[in-house]
Amino acid sequence: MAKHAIRNRAVHIDLVEAMPHLMPRLPKPIGRTIERRLRKLGVKLYLNSKVEGASSEELNVSGKPIRSHTIVWTAGVANNPFFTDKDFTLSARKKVLVDEFLRAEGDKDIFVIGDNAETPFSGMAQTALYDAEFIAHNFACEHDGRPKLAYRPKEPAYVTPVGPDWASMLWKDVHIHGRIAALLRYAADFHAYTDILSLKDAAVQWTSTFEREDLCPVCSSVN
Repeated sequence: MAKHAIRNRAVHIDLVEAMPHLMPRLPKPIGRTIERRLRKLGVKLYLNSKVEGASSEELNVSGKPIRSHTIVWTAGVANNPFFTDKDFTLSARKKVLVDEFLRAEGDKDIFVIGDNAETPFSGMAQTALYDAEFIAHNFACEHDGRPKLAYRPKEPAYVTPVGPDWASMLWKDVHIHGRIAALLRYAADFHAYTDILSLKDAAVQWTSTFEREDLCPVCSSVN
């Protein structure tokens, strides 16, 4: 806004959530903490409200219009139609039912992991990585003639950044919010980069996340 000479009051951010509180998969106190943080940042919340339509100039929310020239729509995730088309056995969440070795129910030669599998914490990146390591370990056990392990879900840590240098973290029964949680998120991001990159490349990628991503002609011409 500074580079484009836009007054602060000219920009409004509205967040619409169909559920009564934010972060519905997490305990309610987490959602309320994040709600307070967003309101402090000037975000207007429309909770327990449904989007019923949109045009180039407004959003229709629960029968009332909200004027807007920019709409960012996020509607969750869904499994690929492949699983329905191939007659996999699905849960009520449309995820594939699996056994104790993450094999698709009814077919012992197909393994399903991550977001696709009906496991307690599917939908999280940490769960997908954990599932992949679990499957790889059991493949090695089978190759070596050793007993395979049964799947035990691993509860991930939930870290939600909300604005600069602020985050909400939940790990088991521990809830931390503020700058400390943001630092933990930065550390977790760096660790994730090292899972797929060399230490040097991970450091380069990680530090780039702190740079502004100004790509328009006006922004790129101002140092």
